[in-house]
Amino acid sequence: MSKVTHWKRFTLVFVLALLGLTVLTGSVWAEDVFQGSVIGSGETIESDVIINGNEVTLNGAVDGDALAIGRVVTVNGNVSGSLIAIAETVIINGSVEGSVYVAASSLELQANSAINRSLYFAGIGLNAETGSQIGRDLRAISLGAGLSAAVGRDVKAVIGIGRIINLILNNIDWKAGRFEARLPSEKSALLAYNQPELVGDVEPAMVMEGARYEGRSDSLRQSEQPAQAQIIGGWFLQRGRQILSFLIVGGLIIWLIPGLFAQWAAQAQNRPLASAGYGLVVFVMGNAGVFVAGAIVGAVGLFLAYIYLGKLALVFWGVGFSGLLFAFSVLIAFVSYISKVIVAYLMGELILRRFSSRAAERKLWPLLLGVIIYALLRAIPVLGWVIGLIVTLLGLGAVWMAYSSKKQATVNV
Repeated sequence: MSKVTHWKRFTLVFVLALLGLTVLTGSVWAEDVFQGSVIGSGETIESDVIINGNEVTLNGAVDGDALAIGRVVTVNGNVSGSLIAIAETVIINGSVEGSVYVAASSLELQANSAINRSLYFAGIGLNAETGSQIGRDLRAISLGAGLSAAVGRDVKAVIGIGRIINLILNNIDWKAGRFEARLPSEKSALLAYNQPELVGDVEPAMVMEGARYEGRSDSLRQSEQPAQAQIIGGWFLQRGRQILSFLIVGGLIIWLIPGLFAQWAAQAQNRPLASAGYGLVVFVMGNAGVFVAGAIVGAVGLFLAYIYLGKLALVFWGVGFSGLLFAFSVLIAFVSYISKVIVAYLMGELILRRFSSRAAERKLWPLLLGVIIYALLRAIPVLGWVIGLIVTLLGLGAVWMAYSSKKQATVNV
């Protein structure tokens, strides 16, 4: 079977599955989808709604949740549930009894607007006028903002390109080589907007009585000088968790796919430089590919919604983003665990063969020795990060080369 025929069949199956899901879910959503882009004043929709168009206007009432997609989304009425809005501009001048989730270039909370629960915003500009109310929390990432809303509880926001960059840099654990996403919640995070790196004129949010700020500064004050015993105990605990995680992953791989695991280790041993090179390509292209594919899925879904195919857009997003989430999870598993296990096993096997070939043949002992050595080396400041990077690239490249060799052998046959 030719590659062209294979891809044709795959495309056909995908389209049929997508259409099948649309048909199956059509009866469920038939009463929930509002046909049109305007809900007029005095009109009440007693169900969840999906409303889309160039200019989406909600002047009436929705007794349920609302999903609004368009160029401009304006909410002047009432939504008894939560509101999800994806648009270039979102204007809220009514009330939402649930939470509001907005992805847009700009969001305007006008003076009469009221959000009973929380607001989540990601975009370029956020303007909350005096008189607007947010019952619970405000979570936002934006290039510029004017915040004069009354907020019931916590405000966690990153405003300005400089602060967004700082957020990314400050959340990277350079020693552990990982990124941990967290928004600043200290009051200073919202009051220091007059710094040159921020964009726009920003006013601090008014916080209602009883509101609280809980940030890292509080936790640091509680334990500014941890005891030496705690530091040592924490170090051993972290190493133990790391070793246990690698042993579990490695043991499962050796048990489930021992032959394939042996091929990966052989590639890393026989062609280490090529493995590292291919590993770098896989790492960069894998991450970039996931984000590009995500942008394509999002854009196609928005286009479908724009031409009044809201149900199909939701199905497409569900299938597309679920597949991307699975692919990204697999990539993370290979980057974080499997690549390390491959090289650690190879290292343990090479060491054991110098002393006892019988012990080296029992795959558990090389794995245990290699994982312990890797965990100790990885704990070295700076050098450990370099070792971790090299090991990751070697393991990823070995997997790719083994896959390519097997694929080439199949083609030749």
